[in-house]
Amino acid sequence: MKAAWEVKPLEELTTKIGSGATPRGGKNAYKVEGLSLIRSLNVHDLEFRMKDLAKIDDDQADALSNVVVEPHDVLLNITGASIARCSQVPEDVLPARVNQHVAILRPKPNLVDSRFLTYLLVSKEMKDRLLGIGDKAGATRQALTKSQLQSFLIPLPPLEEQQRIVVFLDEAFEGLARARAHAEANLQNARELVEAGLGTAFSPELAKQNGWDLHELKNVADLNYGYTTKAHSEPTGPRFLRITDIQDGTVDWSAVPYCDAPPEDYERYRVKAGDIVFARTGATTGKSYLLTEDVEAVAASYLIRLRLKSTILLPEYLALFFLSDVYWMAIKEGISGSAQGGFNASKLGELTVPVPPVSTQREVISRLEEIRDQAARLAGSYGGKLQDLDDLRQSLLQKAFAGELT
Repeated sequence: MKAAWEVKPLEELTTKIGSGATPRGGKNAYKVEGLSLIRSLNVHDLEFRMKDLAKIDDDQADALSNVVVEPHDVLLNITGASIARCSQVPEDVLPARVNQHVAILRPKPNLVDSRFLTYLLVSKEMKDRLLGIGDKAGATRQALTKSQLQSFLIPLPPLEEQQRIVVFLDEAFEGLARARAHAEANLQNARELVEAGLGTAFSPELAKQNGWDLHELKNVADLNYGYTTKAHSEPTGPRFLRITDIQDGTVDWSAVPYCDAPPEDYERYRVKAGDIVFARTGATTGKSYLLTEDVEAVAASYLIRLRLKSTILLPEYLALFFLSDVYWMAIKEGISGSAQGGFNASKLGELTVPVPPVSTQREVISRLEEIRDQAARLAGSYGGKLQDLDDLRQSLLQKAFAGELT
């Protein structure tokens, strides 16, 4: 920070610091049309997301008349996992209110440029400070109080210098935004490369064209529910594989807990190389995992274990089928017709799978693995570029607020 810069609490630099409340009736108060209600999921660093923007009627808006959002307000998330995210609101969202998870910071225009304040609050130094003062509300939830925000110290250059910094950052970040959009588009193309390959390989049209047999899973595989018991951390007994242990198509076996299973139960519920397990309930219903090695483990009760009983299907081919849109459409249809919102073994057994000759299955596996490897390399490359852009953004912010840009 330059020697000429002052340090002042937010209370002296704003005419308003305040958050809203939950509308009467909670989510039931939301309307198809009405005034905007801004929630924490709309506020991202330097980005306002229109998706899931809630609407409330005039009566609910009147009840939140103390948190009317004005055009140059700075919005700051003050609770939960998104605490300290900061943005401004597009004028086409107004008129608007905020709920209890979002604070309005209204800068005094003769002292603080609102864009300067927004940029400042998303810089790493300021964000770390905000996260550091967030109170623990309960066991897992952080919160920033009004008094903490009022006393939060801000490094403040003269207004003209603030405006020069904003012009520089606006231009630099516009270029970064274009580069990010390009990288994200290429990252999406990499994902679509895999999806297109899977869609072609397992399309019903291809099966029909080639005269491949169609088999219900229950005719080629045994399907069983997992084991019901308690997990423990002591390294005794088999590993206890749960839905939550399957992340991004892999399992970190060192992090999987153990369980007690008598020999007869272990033999009944154990998993082997070539088995495929499925999540049958919850947000990840339908997620699957192919075991490629023998592990001393049993599947937990919220998993379905599939074990092939016929040699006409290769487990690697079947595992790829379970990544295809054909499969996921069937899963979604099955979930929508279920009062429980899950997917049971009977429904899974009724799924129809195209079964080409084993030699063709091997060709499909080889080709799709090539596509997935290519997509993984592209994703790694563009994922690295996105991280580089984020690092550059923070570097520019750091230089700006160290007084090195003007």
